[in-house]
Amino acid sequence: MRLFAMITLASAVLASSCGYNPDRPAYDTTLNPDGYPIAALKLIDRIDNGQLVEFDSITAAFGDLYTTNAELLDDPRWLAVVERIGAKFRSQADRWVKEGIPSYLKAARYYSLAALARPGDDRLRERHQLFAVWEHAVTDSIVAPNFDPQKSAFDLRGRLALLKYFMLGDSLHRDFAQDYIIPQLFGGRAPDRVLNPSLTRDLSIADKCFLEMLGAKHEPFESRIAAFTEPRIDLVAAQIVHQHDDWYAAELYFVPQESLKVNYTVALEIPTSGSQKEPATALSRALAFDFHPDLPTSHWRANQMAAAYRRFRYIGPAQPVLVGLYDDRPDSTRYVRVQESGEPLFTLPVTVFVAR
Repeated sequence: MRLFAMITLASAVLASSCGYNPDRPAYDTTLNPDGYPIAALKLIDRIDNGQLVEFDSITAAFGDLYTTNAELLDDPRWLAVVERIGAKFRSQADRWVKEGIPSYLKAARYYSLAALARPGDDRLRERHQLFAVWEHAVTDSIVAPNFDPQKSAFDLRGRLALLKYFMLGDSLHRDFAQDYIIPQLFGGRAPDRVLNPSLTRDLSIADKCFLEMLGAKHEPFESRIAAFTEPRIDLVAAQIVHQHDDWYAAELYFVPQESLKVNYTVALEIPTSGSQKEPATALSRALAFDFHPDLPTSHWRANQMAAAYRRFRYIGPAQPVLVGLYDDRPDSTRYVRVQESGEPLFTLPVTVFVAR
């Protein structure tokens, strides 16, 4: 990347910026003791004076600077200046985090700038990776750039929909939700301390399953959509939520009746011409969205709720959906069969498609 290409040398001068007060100027542009070009001094001043604040403008400005002043890329003293500028970016990002969810996107972008400027800072890199998941949520249209849960018509279903994107994702998404989303959505308290059965009575079975995974109280329910055998796994809830445009999110909730030793693939298929009973092939004209759950099935616990979550693009009408589990071996594919029918896949009704 042209932007901040010189930072590959920055680890050699990281120590020079330790203890730097980010409220001070990054460099004395009046005396200019190191003789930097006028373009570099103007760039530093615009950042220090708050005239250059937008992510795209900052990256473009550095790109332009290095296009005409490539010698800066090999100057260790300049790298030390950039390290201090990176400390300013991090400090500003930290302040935005304290402002809460409405400022998370700005914080995420400044952590990105700071990580570029300070590549030897491992803690900063981890911070950048953590907040990048919020920026991805904005890109995925899960939340608006200026989203504010306090000013939005944001009921319990909306809060759960937002949480599912994070809590049913990978460990980075779950960590971000635990530390930076859940406290703000539920007044600084854990969901299990706020929610009670009276508040969750009208939720869907899928939402109640999700609450159970969070450890929150909910109205008791009995549900089993399908039973798979060898090994024994119950599918207790399923829904495919239309998120926006042609994007959908499939939520499948399973309860294994025994320990699983295999990391199964989840089969998720939408026939394009009538209902199908067999797994998709090149001739069956089914759209296959098979996937591996973020928590591998070998880590699912017997008699405890487990979720498989998958976002996908689909253009077409709502219709029955085929689901199942299989072990994709090098020499064969072994399905966990539906107990009652012996079929490899179970057909969910068209009502599995729901609006957000």
